[in-house]
Amino acid sequence: MRHLIADLPHVCDLIILPQGLHNKPRLRRELQATVDGAEARPKVEVIARAHDCVALFLGNKERYAAYLREHPITFWYTPGWIKSYAPPDPDRTAVQAGRPGFC
Repeated sequence: MRHLIADLPHVCDLIILPQGLHNKPRLRRELQATVDGAEARPKVEVIARAHDCVALFLGNKERYAAYLREHPITFWYTPGWIKSYAPPDPDRTAVQAGRPGFC
């Protein structure tokens, strides 16, 4: 995101939430606090709206949906995801399959 907005003159702040919040029960609370903080500042705010970060990487939710229709079993590995999580593999899946919230 930093690379994409680097040359845009109207962007001055970028807020990036921690990786993996959608896997934890505090997502809604932290996201709402971030939105509230952004709305409290006296300037125009742009908030990306997507159900998944991959939609942002692909450009929009329609492109993401179209890709998933064509390739329904796809793993997305971004540098941030790789840094924070071990990639899926049979051993990891077997260990984590019984954990709540694992999918």
